[in-house]
Amino acid sequence: MRFFLTIILGGGFYTSSLLLNASPVFEVSPVVSANPNTRVPQAAILTFEANGPVTTTLEAVAADHRFESTFGTEHSPTNGLPIVGMRADREYQFSITISDSTGSKRAAEVLSFRSPKLPNTPDMMPRIITESFRPRAMDKGFTLFNPRRRIPLEVADAISVESEFNDSLGILIVVDEAGEVVWYYHGDSRITDYRSIRNGNIVFITSDNRLIEIDILGNTIASWYAKDRPQGKTSGSIPVDSETFHHSFQEYPNGDFLILGSEIRELPNYFTSETDAQAPRKTQRVVGDIVMRFTRDGEVRWKWKAFDHLDPYKIGYLSFGNYWARRGFPNAVDWSHANGVRIMDDGDSFLVNFRLISGIANVDVSS
Repeated sequence: MRFFLTIILGGGFYTSSLLLNASPVFEVSPVVSANPNTRVPQAAILTFEANGPVTTTLEAVAADHRFESTFGTEHSPTNGLPIVGMRADREYQFSITISDSTGSKRAAEVLSFRSPKLPNTPDMMPRIITESFRPRAMDKGFTLFNPRRRIPLEVADAISVESEFNDSLGILIVVDEAGEVVWYYHGDSRITDYRSIRNGNIVFITSDNRLIEIDILGNTIASWYAKDRPQGKTSGSIPVDSETFHHSFQEYPNGDFLILGSEIRELPNYFTSETDAQAPRKTQRVVGDIVMRFTRDGEVRWKWKAFDHLDPYKIGYLSFGNYWARRGFPNAVDWSHANGVRIMDDGDSFLVNFRLISGIANVDVSS
């Protein structure tokens, strides 16, 4: 608050400004607490109340690690500021400073917080080993990736239980330049494609045909699912007209999504072998890829269907495997098997890569 005092001296005026509360004030002292969302346990939340809009700087220091985070006035400390970037099982000292629009600053008492240990079972957290570490040659920032858990096929009875075990957990991990885990997310389904989008959140595809957006604390911001997926409806999620979501997606600048889906058509006189051209033929249920664009409301803007443009009788190896059977489509031949799609020409076209037919198509959307 700024208070102006006007003094009359000898018929003239002298004006002086006195500052009240010249520095920002902590009206409620800072507190650091563990992230309540157990899907992202290696994070914390800083909360406090100030006497006005403030910029918050947090410096975190442990014995072998330090980092700094800054939150602008658009982030409300009353609602909580996410603390992300801690290495596991470390005692951190947090120095917190707030500043207002005049540049005035105030520091709080140093707070302590111990980051949790990583899960010690390999099915919940893989062992990560740094084999080479050359900081000067590295780009700045973190690395996000998705390890997968899988029962080795040679394990007894692995075939009968592998689908549930392999697909019932999805993991995203962020490591720093030294290969130390500084963030991870445990989901309820195997994760395929994943990426950070323009608003800073993370979006990923699950093996049960969902597209999920989470914030840095693991909270679900939005989710979509393929309306005709084998698993049926999912509460609180937006249906999209497709049988599947799989392998790959990308965000358009306006927030729409480009994503891979699929459809099944019954084709007569179809192959029964990928190595013997003389093997008997029969009518087969064949899976072909779809590329589609949909809005955040779930409205499909357009679809491109591989069946309508490519020859489904040109097949590759692995067409008669159990890929689609494991995903709820029994007795289905895997024909095109796209596993990558990318926006091109500012959205006027896209590239799609077909694994099993060994081809890449550049498709003009308008034609």
